[in-house]
Amino acid sequence: MDKILCLIHDDGNYYHFEGSHKTIPTKLANESLNYFVISEFNNKKNIELFEGDLRDNWPESDVICHFYTKSINQSFFNSHDTKSSDFKDWVNEAKELFQTGELQKVVLSAIKKIPWKAEPEKIIYAFRQLIHQNPEAFACLIFSEIFGIWIGLSPEFLVRLENGFITSMSLAGTREVREDNWTSEEVWGYKELEEQAIVTKYIEDFLIKKGTKGLRISGPYTFRNGLIEHLRTDFSGQLPSYRRNEILLHALELHPTPAVCGTPVEISKNFILTHEKHTRELFTGFWGFVSSKITKLYVNIRCFKVLPEEVLLYAGAGITPLSNSDEEWLEIRRKMRVSASVLQRT
Repeated sequence: MDKILCLIHDDGNYYHFEGSHKTIPTKLANESLNYFVISEFNNKKNIELFEGDLRDNWPESDVICHFYTKSINQSFFNSHDTKSSDFKDWVNEAKELFQTGELQKVVLSAIKKIPWKAEPEKIIYAFRQLIHQNPEAFACLIFSEIFGIWIGLSPEFLVRLENGFITSMSLAGTREVREDNWTSEEVWGYKELEEQAIVTKYIEDFLIKKGTKGLRISGPYTFRNGLIEHLRTDFSGQLPSYRRNEILLHALELHPTPAVCGTPVEISKNFILTHEKHTRELFTGFWGFVSSKITKLYVNIRCFKVLPEEVLLYAGAGITPLSNSDEEWLEIRRKMRVSASVLQRT
């Protein structure tokens, strides 16, 4: 049976989840059990469920080494690094569709491999460095016989549910924190404001459609995540029904949002799958845990896959009619540089 070990940092607390893969439909998940859930970007409306226990703290090193050995041989990838010329061509092709009105936004991604010899101690150290850089974000390290080894970080929750109270957020627009470490409220550019407004409208419409009561919306405001700032809007309200199975189905329906895909969603997703030469796998999918008390599902927007001799970096950029292909490629490279910084210290 396929096993998984997840090391988690969330809300300042350390947890780990150890469980087994369950081949059951999402709608039949047992309401009394704990699950870790994983959904890829191109999930075909499926969630992978792992049934097990969510426990405080991280496990002993021998447990981590055992799961490392089981998982590292499942970590492989046969695509080449994304070329800047290819990425810029995709941007320009998207802009042609903006002119015809077929697309309003599309999120394009790129990959880059960097040499890095995988060892359990190095992986844990890099993960701790990532948490140190981003103490407020959800961070997760998985060792999986299905997916391999992934390190991910996200300040963006797709759905959070506790006692029938649901929260979500729209997160879009990106800029680096200033060198003097000062988080400013300086005016964002029209391109970033437009990009974030598209995501906000999409999530608001979805929550209204699901009959959310007392829906409250606050934002947009500048939100700092480590060395990067985003525009963020928060949503909260009460769902008419909040069985866990329904929340998982809601998450599948909501994902992917325009924050990681584009709008219209299906057209932008088809553009991505047609043009990108790599598979995103867990990048821009979602993952998280479902317990008897709370459900927390996060969008996996900053992550890398650990291979035996390399690390595979992912990054994406939101493309709108105001995008410049050179500037978007620079944004991709900046995001990759931030991700790679935790590896260079190991």
